[in-house]
Amino acid sequence: MRKSLIWLLEALNNQIKLTDVPEEHRWLAQWHLPNLATDLAEQKQVPSETFEDFHAVTESMTRAEVVQVLAATPITTLMRLLGGFLSLLPISHLTGLQQLCVQDLGVPVQALTDPRCNSG
Repeated sequence: MRKSLIWLLEALNNQIKLTDVPEEHRWLAQWHLPNLATDLAEQKQVPSETFEDFHAVTESMTRAEVVQVLAATPITTLMRLLGGFLSLLPISHLTGLQQLCVQDLGVPVQALTDPRCNSG
């Protein structure tokens, strides 16, 4: 789960063009992940099923391949997947997410604690 969350967060900061993704992986960014996110948003699939599907598709890929595919995936798709995956974590684990964001991803603490950054 941790790897998947980090990959999604990294992809938000490193958007690339779909044409930069190898042909054999474009379908993930262009079709599969957006459909997973849509099914999640429309409650056709529960978050745990979405995570299992995401993991099944990405487990045979290298980290670099997954990050590249995610970086070419629409931001709305990434945000839906991220929200779904975060909903699987117990509340007590979400406090650890702040540490992960600050230490591993370099997100400023203010972005996580300032109420103006968390409104709407």
